[in-house]
Amino acid sequence: MKAAVYAVVLFLLVSAPGWAASGQPVLVEKGAVIAAVVDEEDFDGLTATAPSGATYAIWTPPSVDYEQLSAFHRQYKNKTVTFKGDVYKDERGLYIAVDALPGQ
Repeated sequence: MKAAVYAVVLFLLVSAPGWAASGQPVLVEKGAVIAAVVDEEDFDGLTATAPSGATYAIWTPPSVDYEQLSAFHRQYKNKTVTFKGDVYKDERGLYIAVDALPGQ
């Protein structure tokens, strides 16, 4: 019985880091500078595609409201913009967290 309990505890200890990491974005590059073409707006915000073909979801701070995001999208849609921020990756793709939208 003790061996079974130890086996279960060992299994939980070994697998726990995987549970914590799954679904959580992982920092790929801090302070990245990415030139990308602004894509279509989606319900979660804004995306942009780099010349490499990588598509990034743009994470903006709470201080950027919907009107500002929409105005930025109208002005820069299908244009190349340079985004500065931290790049993250999870199972859904790449994200760049910016402090502010370029030009604002």
